[in-house]
Amino acid sequence: MSSSPLWNPLKGSGVIFDWDGVLAETRLDFSGIRERYFGGKRAAILEEMSLMDEEKRRALSEEIRAIELAGAEKAVPVPGSREVVDLVSKAGIPWAVVSRNCPESIELAARTIGFKLPVHTFHRESGPIKPSPEALWMAAEAIGSTSTECTVVGDFVYDLLGARRAGMRAVLVERSSVDWGHWADVSYPRMTDFLSALMNEDPIVPWEYHGLVSERGLSWLTSAWNVSIALPELWDEAILNSLMNLAGLGVGRFTVKTGTLAFDEWRGLPWLSPKDLERPKAFVLARILKKRYPKVVVEECEEGLSLSSLEGDLVNGLERHLS
Repeated sequence: MSSSPLWNPLKGSGVIFDWDGVLAETRLDFSGIRERYFGGKRAAILEEMSLMDEEKRRALSEEIRAIELAGAEKAVPVPGSREVVDLVSKAGIPWAVVSRNCPESIELAARTIGFKLPVHTFHRESGPIKPSPEALWMAAEAIGSTSTECTVVGDFVYDLLGARRAGMRAVLVERSSVDWGHWADVSYPRMTDFLSALMNEDPIVPWEYHGLVSERGLSWLTSAWNVSIALPELWDEAILNSLMNLAGLGVGRFTVKTGTLAFDEWRGLPWLSPKDLERPKAFVLARILKKRYPKVVVEECEEGLSLSSLEGDLVNGLERHLS
């Protein structure tokens, strides 16, 4: 079990960087395109383009490409970006670039700023694009990382939403205040601020515990993290709901008696998949909890507080134990 619920990108197994606005600044302006094609409204341009007829789609694609190439010719490095990449590399952590830009513009911008692109550089012609989680899963697999151990560094909502959907950590940079910033695990106004945090090895509160820490403080989370809860032998919907709530209260470890999920138990839990039938209960519980709380640990043993000892009042029962 991890000794802390906190995390740091340099303790992971992979980093995925966005390109434009994170490593290279090209100051792309698509306002004209939005005006001509979408009546001035903000739109997911690439996604909307795929729904257009072929002639209109081709014309829009060429306009986007022209804007990206023009920006690439004038690209400048984002201050602090090289140092962040160097720090990640020196830590032995593999990294990739995943962008929604066309490949030619990425390559041109890299030449313009003298930046060596990694072998694993993905663009909109590589396959799925952000915020589709497949775009990030593809990159993570290429660098030998896993979702729960990978960090996405970006400057736009698609980076953050993609990271959340992919089960990865999300770092927002080069933005001071945006209404979608809540999707990030942590935000830094400048890449240089992110660099300083990495150099200081600042621990970061995971996104899934932001509300808990805001309400109850960091000391509650770090204390609750060391609590182990032992499950009863038979499960029902109320028990699993309680476990999910306890995970949300910061409990870091759940223990399960050796055994598989029997048909009668499974039938009483209609939201479980048939794939869970006769699977080890520890496997099933880990699958359930880790979707929302990826750092929790589920083990086959009989250690820990019994769920019944909390007397049905999870918050007060846990608080009594922590005090």
